[in-house]
Parts: sequence; C-alpha cells; structure tokens
Amino acid sequence: MTHKSLFFNKAIDYLITNKDGLYIDCTLGLGGHSKQILNRLSINGLLIALDNDLNTKTFVKNLEFYLDKRFSLININFKYLEIIAKKKHLFGIVSGILLDLGISTYQIKDYKRGFSFFINGPLDMRINNTFGITACCLLNHYKFKQIFKIFKTYGEDEQLYRLTVEICNRRHHFPFKMTLELSNLIKNLKFTNYHIKHLLIKTKPKIQKTYIINHKSIKIKQKFIKHSKSINTKHIRIKENTTKQTLIKTNNNSINKKKKKHIHPSTKIFQAIRSYINNEIQNLEIVIITSLKLLKTNKKLIIITFNSLESQIVNKVLKTTLNKVNKIYPSIEEVFYNNSSRCSAIFIIQKLKTFYLS
Repeated sequence: MTHKSLFFNKAIDYLITNKDGLYIDCTLGLGGHSKQILNRLSINGLLIALDNDLNTKTFVKNLEFYLDKRFSLININFKYLEIIAKKKHLFGIVSGILLDLGISTYQIKDYKRGFSFFINGPLDMRINNTFGITACCLLNHYKFKQIFKIFKTYGEDEQLYRLTVEICNRRHHFPFKMTLELSNLIKNLKFTNYHIKHLLIKTKPKIQKTYIINHKSIKIKQKFIKHSKSINTKHIRIKENTTKQTLIKTNNNSINKKKKKHIHPSTKIFQAIRSYINNEIQNLEIVIITSLKLLKTNKKLIIITFNSLESQIVNKVLKTTLNKVNKIYPSIEEVFYNNSSRCSAIFIIQKLKTFYLS
C-alpha cells in the first residue's frame, strides 16, 4: 500500500530553517514528512514525532529511519504536547513544528477502524481504540438533540434534522453496527432529495447570457469557448476599447466561479462523528497554542488542513495571537495524486517576538 503525504516537499521547505535544530512532527502517520525532515537535518539535528494511533509504532518499526539516533517516537495525543515540553524543557528552543491533520490512507483502508464509508466494517472511528466511545455507541444511545448538535457543529451538512430523525427511527428496530448501514442510510436519503431537486431545476427556463472579452485576449476567448460546453458561443463578443484584460459577465454571477465538486453524501457526516469522538477540534486549539510557546522567535508552525472546519479553527485561534500567517493551496499535480487534498490548505505561521492570548 502506497501513501503520498500532502504538500510533501513544500511543507518541509518552509519548515526547515536550521539543519542543526530540534523539530516536532505532531502527526507521524506513515512517516512521509518525518523521513523528509530527517533527510534535511544534519547529524546534530533532532526530530520528535507524536502519534495518537497505537498501530503507528508497529508500522514505523519497519521503516529505515526508526533506528536513527536523531529520531524519537512518542505514542500520545498531540494535545499533551505541553506536558512533554515540560519534561524535556522544550519551551522556546524548537526550530519548527508540523501538524498534518486528518486521517491517513492506511487508516481509511483498514475496515476494522470504521473510517471508510465504502468498505464495510464495525462503526468504531476512534484514532486510539483503547479508550473512548465508538461511533455505534453514539448513534445507538445518544439522544436526538445530542446527535443533531454533533452533526450541526462538526458536519457542515444539509438536511441534518431529517437525517437525525431517520437514525433515531432506525436504531429502535435495527441498532447500528457496521459502516455501510450508516452510509447507505445517508446515501438513500440524499439521493431522494437530489432527484427531486434535479427535476425542479430542469423545469427552469434557460436564460441567455452575454460575455465580453478584451480584444487582446483572443487566445483566452478561444480556450474558454473550447472548454465551456454550457455557454452558447453566439453570445460571446469582443470588447474593442479597453485596456484591461477583463472577462465580464452581464449577470451577477462570476464566469470563473468554480463548480461545486461532488463529494460522497456520507463524507461530512462521517467527518462529524470522527471529529466528535476524537475531540479533534478542541485538541487542535490546544496544540496550536502550545506550539507557539515552544517555538523560537521567527520559527514556523506548519499546519496542513483537509476541510473547511479545520481551517476555520486555525483562523479562529490565530486571531488571538500576533504572528505572521500565510496560506497556500495544493497544486493541480498534488490534487491529481492525492484526491483528498482537493479541500486542503497549508498554513505557514511564523512566530514573532511577542506571543500572547487576548
């Protein structure tokens, strides 16, 4: 099984500023980023890796860098980073910290973990499966209001109320045990609504639209016509007297507005349950604040997010600090090789001299 870390080289390029420094990889996973960090460090450099998944240690033991004297692994949730820092006296001496959020490919493909809505397996979804409630326990025993609140807070999905009703009605007769039971329920519910909505859209009359393209942008026009099947080319004309290369649409919608990508109906619901069970949002807030305490001045915290909820939390926490923040999105090549990166972003946070919480 192969796994390609997202922003593989880009994240490390921003992270490594001192080859002799101490670095922390808060999410080891399959070790893609950690291996690259060690390759960039000198003999005097050090890397501490954290991971909450107990299966990680078993996997990493087979990797070549596991026996590297510069490398040490701690099987622990990154929310406890401050406790580790106190024991090892790491405050203000770390040269860079990496956070690669989400779950890895091997975790999704392991049906026993219950993360996948394509492969049937027990509804677990715990990163550390030695403690905590499981997904099936949540679905079968939580009250209606509790489930609805979880979906609303973590899921960012539509039709949450109706879905919660369906879950509560079903569990009285057939308690949830397997992932496909939940996935099929969500899919059937959303397919029905999509079908009705699609029929309503088809009945709407088509409105002709006019597009104006600069006379210097003939190539852009030709390329645009070639790749835009939904636009009637008879209604495209060239604007002669203009200095800017503009593409103007006569109605209120932008011509270059991206179409909403279709995702599996279960994606956001599974995300909501996983986030709640593993306390992901609260843990993220804690580790960001702790990381900024550990970093040296002008050193960087790199955070890779995979959904809008994670990005919102990062932005929310960083608003309470005085730090330089840059945000980068994946390239076409990265999305091609790693489809899960389509909603991802990389935050590059440089710690300034003053760090405080308002």
